[in-house]
Amino acid sequence: NLTRLSIQISNDSLYVNTVQDSIGETLIYLSATDPSLAIARDTFQVTINPVNDAPNVVNALRDTTYLEDFGKLFVVLISPVFHDIDNPNLSYTAFNLSPGVNPHITNDSLYLISDTDFYGNVSVKVSASDGSLSVSDTFMVTITNVNDPPQPFSLIAPQNQDTLPGWNDPVHFLWHKSIDADMDVLTYVFRLFGSNIDTTISGLTDTNYVFNALNRLLPLTAYFWTSIVSDGFIQAASSDTFQFNTPFLVGIEDDNIAPIKFAVHPNFPNPFNPTTTIKFDMPNSSNVTLKIYNLLGQEVRTLVSGNKQAGYHSVIWDGKNNQGQAVSSGVYLYRLESGSFTKTMKLMLLK
Repeated sequence: NLTRLSIQISNDSLYVNTVQDSIGETLIYLSATDPSLAIARDTFQVTINPVNDAPNVVNALRDTTYLEDFGKLFVVLISPVFHDIDNPNLSYTAFNLSPGVNPHITNDSLYLISDTDFYGNVSVKVSASDGSLSVSDTFMVTITNVNDPPQPFSLIAPQNQDTLPGWNDPVHFLWHKSIDADMDVLTYVFRLFGSNIDTTISGLTDTNYVFNALNRLLPLTAYFWTSIVSDGFIQAASSDTFQFNTPFLVGIEDDNIAPIKFAVHPNFPNPFNPTTTIKFDMPNSSNVTLKIYNLLGQEVRTLVSGNKQAGYHSVIWDGKNNQGQAVSSGVYLYRLESGSFTKTMKLMLLK
């Protein structure tokens, strides 16, 4: 049976050569003839038992390139990549050799799923197995960087619908920091607008701005403010626009007129970063202390200690302790004591 074997006699030797991947049984017929033409015949059977062959790669996987954050994409049908002479029903697995891209097999299809914000090169290995033996092929996935916009951020202070303690005092504006997935340098634009003003300040690298309101804001007037962040290519506005109000004109403090009672006012801005102003009123001259404490009752900073004249007073806390070191973010207490008068209020440092 020449479809399975080839037979060759050389001198006194019989050779049998198998055809690749042939299996089964074959009868071999032999005959011998002498000079008188007498013939002798014999028959024997050759049985070729199957031996498992490993799968092999017949169509190598090709390297491929995608843009960042592509989501889920079909790559290739797997069965044409591999072949097994013994078993057409192969099982397939796939995994990445480094993070960034996750391969996934559904039926005969290979998919890739991207990791958020990843770009770079990832090797993906695909294997085929017949249950005993396996073969693998590897291809390179290149993810090209795409510029991501800065993430949305929100405003902090002055809070929406706040009323300023004074309409001519500096106004401390504060907003949250935006995050950029590409680690680009971010800059901010601050905008303040209202009936008599529309001011834009660009190129800010900090998340705060102190506006000099002297003779620029009107009393008893609503104003609006917002901020925009840019990575140099894409801009993103804050998620909100806040309104604040200025007080009525008669609320202006007159240093020549003493207040009628002790008072401690809410600090402004609150929350704050890096500074906040605390105002207090004194109807007569006396010794006064104004101290900052943490929530454990431990003294952090002494802002005022000594005799003060009757009148309206203000002091600025720069977020540092008595040793000149910047304190951590959190809630603090400020307490004013003068004679029998004591008042404690909360403030928040937000970095």
